[in-house]
Amino acid sequence: MIACIYFIILAVNSADDMVEGDYYRQGLAINESLAEERLSATLGLEVSIQLEQGRYLVPKLDAGDSSVAIQSMIFQHPFEDSLDFHMPVQSGSRYPLPPEVPIANRWYIELRGDSSQGVWQLKGDHDFRNSSTAYLQP
Repeated sequence: MIACIYFIILAVNSADDMVEGDYYRQGLAINESLAEERLSATLGLEVSIQLEQGRYLVPKLDAGDSSVAIQSMIFQHPFEDSLDFHMPVQSGSRYPLPPEVPIANRWYIELRGDSSQGVWQLKGDHDFRNSSTAYLQP
């Protein structure tokens, strides 16, 4: 009986960590993200990211539509949030890595960009220990 009362008090006074307060907004964001991924498939996008000299990333976009452009690259390390980094992109350039980033690892990669039809995104993962070129496609 005492255990039941203890658990009732615990349940009433404890926050429910499983329920997000802004679940509706998060649901809308997921729908938007899925629409951006569908657009990348509709546009037939393919992107390669070449690692040059171990310190520079060179993205190359293959798209039939000239209005398509990459605007940002987001790299997320699977285990260390402190290694995550974001790079704004301008077409035809190479981008130096942040000095503290050990790129020879596995990364989750997200590319975001613009087209005449709207915002698109590509997601994938790549291990730069195995190959110096990452390929992303829908």
